[in-house]
Amino acid sequence: MTKDAYRVSDFYLDLSAVMGDGVAFTIQQKRSYKDYVVGDEAALDFCSVFLLLQRGKIRVAKVKVPGYYDPNEKLYRFSIVDNGSRFSNIAEIYDCPQCKGKKIYQGTQCGRCYGKGYLDVLEPE
Repeated sequence: MTKDAYRVSDFYLDLSAVMGDGVAFTIQQKRSYKDYVVGDEAALDFCSVFLLLQRGKIRVAKVKVPGYYDPNEKLYRFSIVDNGSRFSNIAEIYDCPQCKGKKIYQGTQCGRCYGKGYLDVLEPE
C-alpha cells in the first residue's frame, strides 16, 4: 500500500472475497507518530482481530466477537525466545500513569515503572 494508501479498503474487500471463510494474516507497518497503520480505521473495519505490536508490547486494538472475556484495548508484555520463534512471559500490563508509557518523567528515568513504561496488572488471589 505504498502508492495509493486511500485504496486500503479495496485491498481488504478483495482479500475478503478471495478468502471466503478462510483466515488471512496481514502485517502492516505504521509510522511511529501514528496510532494505526496505513488506511487508519479502514483496517479496523475489515479485521476480526487487530493487534498493534510495539517493542515488547502487544495492544489488542479490536476483537469483533470477544466471547466471555473482552480483550479489547488490553495491553500485554512479552519476550521472544527460541531465536525469534516463540512468544514467552506474556502478562497483562497497563501504561505507567506517571510517565504515560514514555519511560521518562521530568527529564529522568521514571521512578514509578523504573523506565519500563508500564506496570504489571496483578491477578486477584
